[in-house]
Amino acid sequence: MTSRMNALLALSLLTLPAGCTDGDGGVSDDPPGGTTGDEEPEASSSSTGRTSDDPVDSTTGGEDESSGGDDSSGETGAEPSCDAPPLLVLSEIPDDPSLAYDEPGDVVATFEVVGHQLVGKHVTDEAAAEGGLRLWQELTLRIPENQLGDLVQLDIYTDTDPVAYFNRTGRTTTERAGLKLGFSTENFTLNDPDPCAPLEPRRGTFDWSLIHEFGHLRGFVDQTWPAFLTTFPDVRGEGDGYPEDGSPVLTGEFVTSYAERADGDEDHAEVWTTYVMLPSSALPPPSEDEPLALQKIRWLDAQPGMRELREAIRVTEADAIDVDVPPAPALDLASIEPGNAWVLAPYLYQGTWRESPSDGVAVTLSADDIVISEYEDGFEVSRISLAEQRDGAGLSHFLHNTSPSFAYSFVRADDPQWRHNHDFFLEGQPDGQLLFARERYDVEGGDLEYLPEVVLTRDR
Repeated sequence: MTSRMNALLALSLLTLPAGCTDGDGGVSDDPPGGTTGDEEPEASSSSTGRTSDDPVDSTTGGEDESSGGDDSSGETGAEPSCDAPPLLVLSEIPDDPSLAYDEPGDVVATFEVVGHQLVGKHVTDEAAAEGGLRLWQELTLRIPENQLGDLVQLDIYTDTDPVAYFNRTGRTTTERAGLKLGFSTENFTLNDPDPCAPLEPRRGTFDWSLIHEFGHLRGFVDQTWPAFLTTFPDVRGEGDGYPEDGSPVLTGEFVTSYAERADGDEDHAEVWTTYVMLPSSALPPPSEDEPLALQKIRWLDAQPGMRELREAIRVTEADAIDVDVPPAPALDLASIEPGNAWVLAPYLYQGTWRESPSDGVAVTLSADDIVISEYEDGFEVSRISLAEQRDGAGLSHFLHNTSPSFAYSFVRADDPQWRHNHDFFLEGQPDGQLLFARERYDVEGGDLEYLPEVVLTRDR
């Protein structure tokens, strides 16, 4: 790989985001937990206590945080109105062996997701799968179905660190491209068995992990996540001086110790979770010199659709309001800036990309393969499939490793005796197109050729 091509690697399609590697999140090459850069983990912390109150609203508040149902709205003691969705029956979900991981690690149940439905499963531990269905029941109670269009997979696993994660790299076992959530069996002990129980606004609970990981998912889909990172500084600290029970605070720069110790991605998710969890009585009136943590809450509250979504998630609270939640926006490739390399997930680019309708390079990206073709006058004159070259071996790792360039043997259809090794990579562009660059090495003659870079546009 030449220095000219190396200069472009940082923005490559296959460059993955850096994961959380401190004590709150694991790093592993095996699913499910925190494959390097693939996951956004939420870690466990032991704590106690329960609070149930008004929703956080940046236009109201001004009273000290109360607990145990001391509600400034005058509805103290009111029973929340909650119609929990039915608990799914494991035996009624079709078995699908294709959902199995080649190297399952500690994954004991994998479900394919369509909206609020689980349409397929691969299970090696039925008790753990049953526990996962109880977690799914609360997820579907709190998260509107129109927010889950990009979620395609749910994993249940036995490792306890992290206790939950969000995966945005397309590393799924479904045949559909999309996002993935995973929850540890540790959540079975952290979760209140009653899905209609009030929220527990502190770290170390399933409520917190659920809302935190959904915050990653929604922030990725609507791009409030990168917007947050460009609005607020991504700095880290020691994380000292926070409540031992994991309760969030609004008096400093960060809402939790984890938000301070981890990177800006986790800061965003912790702010989102605090925004959903805390009652309005925890929010003081606006002032000129507000702590940064409070500024982050108000910024999030001002984003389109956030208030409605927050109300829906707080369905179990005494003052729950029945609202219509706007659908989550569709992922917009053009809105993803190349500088935000961590959001250039392979699944966003799945489809066929062409240099022109009838001539030149065409690249087809899928969850399982990369196919490079060349066309002349509408006819395919050469084609290479990465999966066929490698017989599928190691393809998942290959598509998701941190190196964006690789070599393959490319045989021209009109001259099968002339073999080449190609290095090529793809780079996301601000206008939503892909830059295709490659070097070609003649194995027999020893000549190295630099082919012109071309811009590819996705088929519509």
